[in-house]
Amino acid sequence: MANYKLYTHNDLDGVGCAVLAKLMWKNDVDIEYCNNPNEVTERLNKVNQKKYDTIFITDCSFDFSKVKLDFSRLKLFDHHHTAEYLVDKIPYAVVKEEIDGKATCGTELFYNYLKHKGLQKCADYFVEQVRLYDTWDWAKSSSQIPKYLSMLVYMFSITRFVDVYTERLAKEDLNELTIFNQYERDVLSYEIKRQEKELKKQLKQVQIVDTTQYKLGVIVGDYNMSILGNAICDTYDVDIAIGVNIMRGSINVRTNREEIDLGDIMKSWFKGGGHQKSAGGCLCLSYDDKLDLYHIMLSNIFGFIQSVQNAKECLS
Repeated sequence: MANYKLYTHNDLDGVGCAVLAKLMWKNDVDIEYCNNPNEVTERLNKVNQKKYDTIFITDCSFDFSKVKLDFSRLKLFDHHHTAEYLVDKIPYAVVKEEIDGKATCGTELFYNYLKHKGLQKCADYFVEQVRLYDTWDWAKSSSQIPKYLSMLVYMFSITRFVDVYTERLAKEDLNELTIFNQYERDVLSYEIKRQEKELKKQLKQVQIVDTTQYKLGVIVGDYNMSILGNAICDTYDVDIAIGVNIMRGSINVRTNREEIDLGDIMKSWFKGGGHQKSAGGCLCLSYDDKLDLYHIMLSNIFGFIQSVQNAKECLS
């Protein structure tokens, strides 16, 4: 029976935490991947906490008011400002947006903890590539490795990605020559060309919605919003790019406006959270008449739905 439980996000940063957990504890850790804080909240209320010495939450948070748990067993590592309130709520919570003046990520915060606890293997290069991608710092340099690493998470299954990189890091830290094998380089080369063509098609599917507050660019489907969201903002000069995945019941948003805080918007409206310019949430369908933008977004995303009540009936 595993002594440790890990709930982590299902993007590169969250999966990077899973790699480190496997590197530290091998098969002595149970890992579950979550899409948003609401999902973490639901799973925490179902877990048999007596089975585990420690329950970790990385690159994600939860709704403290809705969780009944022995928080003495819980350790949280997050870099989203929407989770800062948890520092005063639970005994062990590390929530930082920066380390030494640089934007950080869940993988880096978790890595620092594991090294302090005795992680013998060095994974500095791997962790830095995850940090560069998740903070979007990679876009300021000429290296595409962080983006390619994220692409592999979506191209391969999460389980395969974790197994591959745990095995590689168990031997030695990686570098720009060893982080991908030749097969992966070939697959990435093909995928890059395919994505360039696909991105042009996806941009044509964007619906522009003007509200009293913001100009929105909305697309419905299972897309990687890290790239598409920024392309929507640049192409259509919208305030917020919105990606809606109906099958997963999730919403991902991006902006390049300094005055907009998407983390707070997602936390307030969609039981989510995130950063100022990048955040996500779920289609929770809890409405408030004061949230005019929320109503407008839903009614436009689902064009055949005439009101919020109709939306609730249609999706329930």
